[in-house]
Amino acid sequence: ILDTLGVTHLDIDDENANEAGRDGSVYEIRNEALAMLQDERPEVKISYTVPAGQGGIENRDYSPAKDMVSDAVEKGIDLSYVNIMTMGFSGDYTSIIPSAGQGTVDWLANVYPDKSEQERWEMLGVTPNVGEDNFTTDDANAIVDWAENEDLGLLSFWALYKSSAAEQAEIFATFESDED
Repeated sequence: ILDTLGVTHLDIDDENANEAGRDGSVYEIRNEALAMLQDERPEVKISYTVPAGQGGIENRDYSPAKDMVSDAVEKGIDLSYVNIMTMGFSGDYTSIIPSAGQGTVDWLANVYPDKSEQERWEMLGVTPNVGEDNFTTDDANAIVDWAENEDLGLLSFWALYKSSAAEQAEIFATFESDED
């Protein structure tokens, strides 16, 4: 598949840990396979997209995010990004999303004790839901400015299901990371 499709990046967004009949630790087997893949093909970038609360990355019943990321690092996977989904919040997105980002960067120090805070910011991804009713274009501009100031590695968005979301997507497209 990697060769046929020219795949260079695998992002794991596993939100089914609590599915009936599924072993919640299947991520351990997946991480073993990903570590073997990365050993054979170090050019393939691997990332995790995970849930977050206002304080950062969180284990949830449907996605044991901290456990999955910790296990990946323990198994030797070189993660390019830990991309937090900052969705379902109400309130001031321009405070909540940076708080979730800071909390995740702080938590990443536990699994990457040799990385500087700046290196952890560079491996942080953030994906808010621009389709939420109270997420405005002003919020989008403020989040892009914040992401550039912190030198985030990735900024994306979710859900183009309302008319203003296209305008917000254009704002997010202005984000430039230092990634090659």
